[in-house]
Amino acid sequence: MRTTVDIDDALLAELREAAGRRRVPFKRVLDETLRLGWVRQNEAGKASRFVVKSHPLGLKKSYRSVSLNKLYDQMETEAARTKE
Repeated sequence: MRTTVDIDDALLAELREAAGRRRVPFKRVLDETLRLGWVRQNEAGKASRFVVKSHPLGLKKSYRSVSLNKLYDQMETEAARTKE
């Protein structure tokens, strides 16, 4: 099938260079490149979800329901008290 496509000049030069190095038609290099990109794009959508596993931090019971900002403030205050 014949179609018109605008290709970035730098990419076009790389594709032509690859065709010359491999001694194959430009159309073949372009088809292979498009096919590889299409396959990878479709595989990326099928990737499994990334799951973060939690680990116990050994926090005091009083800190467990506190937000991280409040926890940091509390820890900073306790550290300052031990220095005095």
